[in-house]
Amino acid sequence: MQLWDLGLANHTRGPLRVFKGHTKEVVSVHWNQTRGPPLFLSGSWDCGVNLWDPNSTVPISAFREHLGQVYGAVWSPRKPGVFASCSSDGTLKVWDARQRSSGQTFQAHHHEVLSCDWSKYNENLVVTGSVDKTVRGIDIRAGPGAPPLFSLGGHGYAVRRVKCSPHHPTMIASSR
Repeated sequence: MQLWDLGLANHTRGPLRVFKGHTKEVVSVHWNQTRGPPLFLSGSWDCGVNLWDPNSTVPISAFREHLGQVYGAVWSPRKPGVFASCSSDGTLKVWDARQRSSGQTFQAHHHEVLSCDWSKYNENLVVTGSVDKTVRGIDIRAGPGAPPLFSLGGHGYAVRRVKCSPHHPTMIASSR
């Protein structure tokens, strides 16, 4: 991964920092958006999520519980230090960055989960998109065995990206 500062006159000469902490392709990065230090997450096909401080090229923490490639790692917009990750193992995991293991694991789909996003209005709702062509809403209060709040079909192919609207509490966008 590379960190750039477009405000610097010499940004065309190269990145500020290069981060090497994964053994395979990195497919997800996400900045912390709550109060606290400016940290970011990376998700990789090495089945892990790393937590980074932009001032250091060594990960602060590595989270390695997924049994397949990690396609997404996103911070909660409302719960400081909490993030979710999704994987080809079909799971959604919810983490507290101060803990070494995940707090909850949900069997979100029976196929690869390619994307996840937190609701900007409901701190307990995480939306997922999957190879099974569906979008699902997971209420993290319900516990790992509970069914999804909703399951939306309509895509002809895998759902590659889901995003919760920052402008409207009940709108989400999905793409294939």
